[in-house]
Amino acid sequence: MKENLIEDRLVRGCRLHGFVQVKSEPLGAGWPDRMVLGFPEQIAFVELKRPGDTDARRRQRAIHDMLRGLGFNVEVAYTPEMIEQFLTSFNSRCQREARAKGVKR
Repeated sequence: MKENLIEDRLVRGCRLHGFVQVKSEPLGAGWPDRMVLGFPEQIAFVELKRPGDTDARRRQRAIHDMLRGLGFNVEVAYTPEMIEQFLTSFNSRCQREARAKGVKR
């Protein structure tokens, strides 16, 4: 399975849930592949990997650890099923936040 199939699943899933996803390329080497934005004020970072590609570079691990230390959600996905789990979890988190803040989309 190629990484672009996993990426396609993320892009389509974000569109379906009303999330905005942005390629993180301009941020430079080591940053997660995608930033996902959800309502209200939710941000997650997603690193896409081919199945079996568990070799995260030192810089990637450092940036992931930094983002997690700042309270951001960083997911590493190797399969379309992992993308589906992320989208379900992120959607639930967005809905909980909206209820807690008493806001509607």
